Amino acid sequence: MQTLDVFLAGRVLPGADTRKAVAALAKMAGLEPDRARALLCSGRQRLVRRGLSPEAAQALVDKFAALGIAAFAQAHGAGAPPAQSAPQAAAPSVRRPEPIQPDSGPETGAFNPYAAPRADLHSARRRDEDSRGIWRDTGRSVPAGHGIRWFKDAWHLVSRRPGAWIGAWLLLIVSMLILGTAASLAGGDLPPVVYIWVANAIPYLFALVFTGGMVLMADRQMAGEAFGAMDAFAGFRECPGRLLLLGVLLLVVSIAVTALADFVGQITGQVWLEALLSTLLLMPLSLAGWSAPVLVAVAGFSPTQALARGLQATLRNLFAILLNGLVLCGIPALVGIAAAILVPQAAAGGSITILVVFMLIVGFLLGLFCLRLLLIGPAMIYLAVRDMFYEE
Repeated sequence: MQTLDVFLAGRVLPGADTRKAVAALAKMAGLEPDRARALLCSGRQRLVRRGLSPEAAQALVDKFAALGIAAFAQAHGAGAPPAQSAPQAAAPSVRRPEPIQPDSGPETGAFNPYAAPRADLHSARRRDEDSRGIWRDTGRSVPAGHGIRWFKDAWHLVSRRPGAWIGAWLLLIVSMLILGTAASLAGGDLPPVVYIWVANAIPYLFALVFTGGMVLMADRQMAGEAFGAMDAFAGFRECPGRLLLLGVLLLVVSIAVTALADFVGQITGQVWLEALLSTLLLMPLSLAGWSAPVLVAVAGFSPTQALARGLQATLRNLFAILLNGLVLCGIPALVGIAAAILVPQAAAGGSITILVVFMLIVGFLLGLFCLRLLLIGPAMIYLAVRDMFYEE
């Protein structure tokens, strides 16, 4: 059966109230009014829904029309027409009111209700401005079972291009070794404060920007674009300032929280109180920080927006995140329980050979699982954040 994609035309219908249309789109897509206004007033076509039946596409187009929003449908996967000529292929038959036919653009000067969206090749590549979908300003709640799906989908994603992902991790390891060696060699000539910054903060910031590049790799793979191991450095090319600012914010808050907890511990003399306060204050930062590189590098959020919206989305999806963590920790936990039960029995029976073989198998399985988890980690985080924030 033929399927259709529905696009926003980037404008409101003639005679429609722009403010009401913006408010309606913001409510429908979970967007902030400013971003909804940008979608409706930019003149750029944006994909709203993909692969709909003709009836569902028509219903969605009519729904937008009732809100004063210009939208249109076209055949799923249709290519863009030449810039200087009108499309020659026959268009799918979809009934809709005449006013919601969008302009084909300044190149033709005519109406083309089925024109595919055209990319602006002169602007920077921004994921929140492309035609594949809309990044929501607020994360939606997803079913708890998605926590397992993130793990499975990340493994399937990485397993299609294992060479690129392994190469990216090798580049990170080599880069961190070079940074560590340079810090050690320069340690004697640097002031203590500068050395601490070089030895700790700079590698952390480097790793964070590198992580931004790896989630950009996952985004490109999801979009079917060509990529390789060197694209792990994409964070340094596309958004280094925002990723570095995110890292600085996380470092400053962490240092401030640790200093406050240490101060309270010294005043009260209670070590447990210091540990409890540090945990309670750092927990919101951890909940907000795990998704922030994706929101900054891929969705185009500012660092402060990424932290605030990431915390909000995490709290909305605690069950899915906890289930994901249970899956990640469940296998090592089961292996550990089995070892705790079987090792004493083998030792009591004097079966040293069986004990050694068992321990080798346990170590191999745990190492293999941890290696697999490390390999798919950035892709899994990307898919989790995409599940919460991306509107296909």
